[in-house]
Amino acid sequence: MKNNLGVFAVLALLTSCSSGYSEAELTQLHEEAIAANAILMKNLNQNQQFELWQLLVQGEINYQKTVSLSLAQLKDLETISVVTSDPHNSLNANSSYEFRGVKVATLLDRYGVDADVTEVTFVAYDGYRATVSWADLQKYPIIVAFERDRRPIARSDGGPLYLVFPYTDYPQLQQKYGDRYWVFYLTHAIAGTPDLSLQVGERKFNARSLAKLPQVTIEEAVGYSGWSPGKVQLHGVRLRDVFQAAKVESEETVIIQGKSIVHRNPYKPIEIPVAAVQGCDVLLITAWGKKRQPIPSRMGGPLTLAFSPDCQEFFPQNPPWLTFVEQILVE
Repeated sequence: MKNNLGVFAVLALLTSCSSGYSEAELTQLHEEAIAANAILMKNLNQNQQFELWQLLVQGEINYQKTVSLSLAQLKDLETISVVTSDPHNSLNANSSYEFRGVKVATLLDRYGVDADVTEVTFVAYDGYRATVSWADLQKYPIIVAFERDRRPIARSDGGPLYLVFPYTDYPQLQQKYGDRYWVFYLTHAIAGTPDLSLQVGERKFNARSLAKLPQVTIEEAVGYSGWSPGKVQLHGVRLRDVFQAAKVESEETVIIQGKSIVHRNPYKPIEIPVAAVQGCDVLLITAWGKKRQPIPSRMGGPLTLAFSPDCQEFFPQNPPWLTFVEQILVE
C-alpha cells in the first residue's frame, strides 16, 4: 500500500461511483491523478513535499480572503487524535488507526466563519471535491489529519493532508458521508462560497463587472464531475468579450487556471486555442438553472468554464470543462 499510489487512487475513485461518475470519467480522473502525482514526485522528494505543502482556508470567513497554512503551522494549532478505520486502506479495511490532526471546526472558527455559512467544501490537489455540512463539522471530530499511527501520512496513502471521519465512534457518519468524502491530498477548505474573482492579464473582474458584459445562455449536458446528468441551463459571458473588456489579445494560446494544483500545472496547462475563442462560444459561467442560481463551491463555483456544442471541432478530445476558474493567461 505505501508504495502503490495506483492501488490507492483506484480505490478512492471507485468509491466515488455513487456520485455519478461514468467508467470513462473514472479512468480519466485516475490517469490525471497518477500523471500529476508523478510530476510532483519527480521534482520533489517526500520531505520537500511536506515542507512546501499548504492548506488554503478560503470563502466566507472574517479574517481575510485566503489564509495559507504550512504543515508546520497546522501542527502548532490545537490538535486531537481520532481512532477509526480507514476505508481507503485496501490491505486492512477493518483495522483501526490513530489519526492526529486539527478538528475542522476548530480550524475554521479561528478565522471566523460567516453566520450564514451552511457547508464547507474540501478540494484536493487534483481538483476532486467533497462538501460537508458546517453543522456536522461543529458536532463531530472530523479532522484534517497529518499523522497516522504517529507517522506522517505518505503521499501514497493520501497525504500529507487527509480529511478523516471518525466512523468507529460515530457510525452514523458512514451512512451520511461515505468513502468518497475522505479527501486525500487536501489543499483547500472553503467555507460557503467565496466572492467571484477572476484575473485576466492586469485586469481583475468580479461578479458585478462580468454582469456588465453581454450575457449568454446555453442548455447543455455539462462536462463537470459531480453535476446531475442531463442538460442544464448555463448563464455567463463569452471569453472573447472578457478579453475585449480586459484589453488583451492572444496570437497563440489561452491558458485557464483553476483552484487545484493540477489545474495550475505549468507542465500540463489547460490550453484553449485562440481559434476556439474566436470561432465558438467559450464561456465563463456565473449562474445555472432556470432561476439563474449562483454556482456554489460544492458545484465548483463561483466561476466555471463551459463550451457550446460547436466548440467540439476545435478540440481533438473533449473540451476541458473546468470548475473553480480563477485566472486566465494570454500568450
